Amino acid sequence: ENYFTYPSEDIEFCLQRAFDTANRHIYQYAQANNLHRKIGATCSALVLTDKFAYVAHIGDCRVYRISVRKIEQLTQDHTRVLEMLPRQQTRPEEAPKTARRPVLTRALGIKLGIKVDTVNKVPIHRDEYFLLCTDGLSHVPQEEIQNIVLSSSPQQACKKLAALARQAGGRDDVTIQIVKVYNHFTEQVEVETYAHIEDLSARWSNWPIYMMLLLLLLMFAFLLHEPSLNRVSGMFENQMSQYSLVSLDQRSESTAEMMEEQQLIEARDHLESSRWSQALKIYKAVLRNDHTHPEALEGVAYIARARKEKGDEFYQQGRWASALKYYRQALLLQPDNIEYKQLAYDCNYRLEQQSRLAATQSGSSSASRQTSIKTVADVSRHTILNNHVNGIFRSQWNILGLDEAEDFRFNGNTLQFYENIRIKKAFHQEIYEGVEIEVLADVYGPKKGKYGIIFGHETEGVQPYKNFFLFSIDGNGRYTLEEVTARSVNMLASEYIRPDVLRSYDQVQLKVKSFGKLILLYANGELLKMVPVERPRGGGVGLYADPKLRVVFSGLKIAPAVYKRK
Repeated sequence: ENYFTYPSEDIEFCLQRAFDTANRHIYQYAQANNLHRKIGATCSALVLTDKFAYVAHIGDCRVYRISVRKIEQLTQDHTRVLEMLPRQQTRPEEAPKTARRPVLTRALGIKLGIKVDTVNKVPIHRDEYFLLCTDGLSHVPQEEIQNIVLSSSPQQACKKLAALARQAGGRDDVTIQIVKVYNHFTEQVEVETYAHIEDLSARWSNWPIYMMLLLLLLMFAFLLHEPSLNRVSGMFENQMSQYSLVSLDQRSESTAEMMEEQQLIEARDHLESSRWSQALKIYKAVLRNDHTHPEALEGVAYIARARKEKGDEFYQQGRWASALKYYRQALLLQPDNIEYKQLAYDCNYRLEQQSRLAATQSGSSSASRQTSIKTVADVSRHTILNNHVNGIFRSQWNILGLDEAEDFRFNGNTLQFYENIRIKKAFHQEIYEGVEIEVLADVYGPKKGKYGIIFGHETEGVQPYKNFFLFSIDGNGRYTLEEVTARSVNMLASEYIRPDVLRSYDQVQLKVKSFGKLILLYANGELLKMVPVERPRGGGVGLYADPKLRVVFSGLKIAPAVYKRK
């Protein structure tokens, strides 16, 4: 869970951070329940990419890499035997069997600041296996483990090894996981069975392969002989005939151009008759063949403007729902058009205000209700409700799993996150149904990560503070909107910010508006993107910073659309 909360290309760092977070949680739990140094945990983790394996490890769990040729233990047990020997004995092998039970020297939850072993960029190959296990399997010889894994399916191998571990004196709680590597991780339905073969490194164990290679070389030499080539060429006559179409390229191109021109003439006729859908269908077909076609692009832009103008007509009449419909149609055709985004947001905002007024004035007369709606129509699109929060106050924030001395500091009207290995998340104590958040972020030191605003999370229930939206900016000047859950991160929007808008990564005014099914993202007062979401999601707000990043947040403003106290 901790690994997936911080997606990054630096896999080693993600593993170390996940172990550090888990260690901190266990340590804090032990301290709170008077269990310090009475509980702990060992852990081995494996991450597989297309080409490499990455391992992180602490304690006496193990990770093996198994192939037909060898079995290799990738982890080193963090145990000590010498500590249990009588003083007159100097070597572990001299100790009686009862005194050789190992003692852990490292585990999660014993202290803060643990050291985690990592093994990076281990090359992986087809038909290799990775086995992860607890210390209960340590009594089974490695050769026996290799034989069972290679001669059974992963599921059967786990069962056999667990039974063998118990017979060999292991504990009943032995846990085993086996991962088989297929070529490029292509999923296979069938289960392949391997038998153990002795002396695979012998010189002549591969003689059938050598004979096959020799036969292939002889066939290749035979085919190179000219008479044979003439005979063989006839075998490929049907296959090569398709390439004769190359000589018809000019004729085909001419025909394609004529068909395209006919399509464009038909599209122009649809435009003149205001048949936007028919014209758009043709332009999209042309763009599928040539995405840079100038007339087709201009035609799409023309249709977008026409739908925007239709929306303007309804806007002037105060018919916000109808206007919003056409503005959204224009946005679908030109999603980066700032004007269309602003208009769509404006209509959506007015509709929400109209709905709230209607709900709060349900007992009023029809005439007074119409007057109220007209009043809303006169409100500027940039008007927001009175701020509920104006500043950063320590008593209003929850910061879970972090230490105020090592990770963060409240100073006056600011919140500072220190640069270290941990992710920083601070959560405001109130929840909102719709919200506008604005904050100034100052970055000091190396620009090695992202920082931003959290919103839309639950503060109670089964998974509080786990599912949220994150609007962030990274050191490359790129903004990102992500939907984060306990198990995944879904990217909703990501683009580079124009240099004239960003100006400096070191200081950025961030702003988010979340109303209904729309999220608007701002940087330094400029609208970056309007992102539609599937459903409205209220919740809390917060601040975020990556590890190894020092950020100071100040000037926080929170304007709730609808506010309710916990």
